[in-house]
Amino acid sequence: MACLVEGEAACVTALQHHPDGGCYGWMVVIASFVCNIFVLGVHQAIGPVFVALEKDFGAGSESTSMIISLMLLFQFGCGPIANVSVRKYGHRVTVMIGSFISSAGYLLSSYAPSIEVVNVTFGVLVGFGYAFIFGPCLGIVALYVKKRYVLANSMAVMGSSVGALALGPMLQFLINTYGWRETLFLFAGVNLQMCICALFFKTPENTSDNTSDHSQTTDLSIKGRSSRIRKVCEQLDLNFFIKNKQYVVYVVVLFVGIGLGIFGTLPHWYARAQALQLAPSQQLSFLISVFAIGGIVGRLAPNCMACINSMYLFGFTVYFTGVLSIVSGFMETYASYAVYVALLGFSNGVMTTLESQVLRDIVGHQKVTAAIGLATPFMGIGAFIGPIVAGFIYDQTGDYDNSFYFYGVCSVPAGLLVVVVDPFVRPDRGRSRNAMSPK
Repeated sequence: MACLVEGEAACVTALQHHPDGGCYGWMVVIASFVCNIFVLGVHQAIGPVFVALEKDFGAGSESTSMIISLMLLFQFGCGPIANVSVRKYGHRVTVMIGSFISSAGYLLSSYAPSIEVVNVTFGVLVGFGYAFIFGPCLGIVALYVKKRYVLANSMAVMGSSVGALALGPMLQFLINTYGWRETLFLFAGVNLQMCICALFFKTPENTSDNTSDHSQTTDLSIKGRSSRIRKVCEQLDLNFFIKNKQYVVYVVVLFVGIGLGIFGTLPHWYARAQALQLAPSQQLSFLISVFAIGGIVGRLAPNCMACINSMYLFGFTVYFTGVLSIVSGFMETYASYAVYVALLGFSNGVMTTLESQVLRDIVGHQKVTAAIGLATPFMGIGAFIGPIVAGFIYDQTGDYDNSFYFYGVCSVPAGLLVVVVDPFVRPDRGRSRNAMSPK
């Protein structure tokens, strides 16, 4: 426990002499785990709040669905802004800023006079705050833990499943006891605890994104100081698109396969079960736990798949999730639908773990934070458009099956794209880059 007793000097020493940063590195993993309980778990467990909003304001599901769409759009779409903050202020300050902004969003939502105001305070402000936490809390893990990165990353993203499992019942209890306004007021304080987690997110001096960026920016300035466009491209890390074809394929899959295809299934699979009247509401709520448990297992699964290339495994998982969406229309009993929900949670867990792991393998551990921040806007735009299109299909046909066919049609070809195209765009590095190869 020397790292915790002696402070940051000991943490730097541990990072230099231990491939996984010593005990401080694993404290970073735990802090990232807690952050992911909120930034990836809230939008999976916020259903009880939406039900209360609909009842209090007399709003329809379309209005409350806009809240989650805006939240995802800003959370994933403002990643480049978070990258600029990380480069200037570091991971610690950036996550603190995000914690304060998102908590302010919850606090203001508790006083909102209309559903339109909630769209702004909850959807926009909370989502914008979480953008400053999502990329940095995952990218910092890659800077501290290298030899056991796959395990560390799995532990960090597992926070989203724990959040879905724990926050839903907690929010329902608070709403039943105090009402939704007091619940959001209290949750604003709970959300602020991420500031404590941020204290562990000290950007390592010798392995930070800033070191690599500084050398490249200096090189650009030597070659041509009036070249502002090139400097802007470098600051926003747009060179990823120019120099790395694997990254381009990854971004396409994020937009089409995950944003358009998979994110829409997460809020709609429960509503679909209700529409099918497969069981009483108490039994249906148990499916949330089934989904969360499947997600926990899925987040650990990549540790047992070291022999499979991480990019191929990522593509297959997206493809498999699309197939699940298509065949889910045949799940007409509670038991079969529970199997579908468990598999959906499992595949979503594998995919969530691999998102940052694949980036680590493509761009290197020093650039994970920047790569996440630049890629997630495409996923955010897809996550904003996909549910709207699927909702329109449902309104026109009155059948959720058609919406899930749409999700599958997006995800299946996106997953196949990785398997077909990746061998042609993979750089020749002279060695295998499988899921477990350390950087």
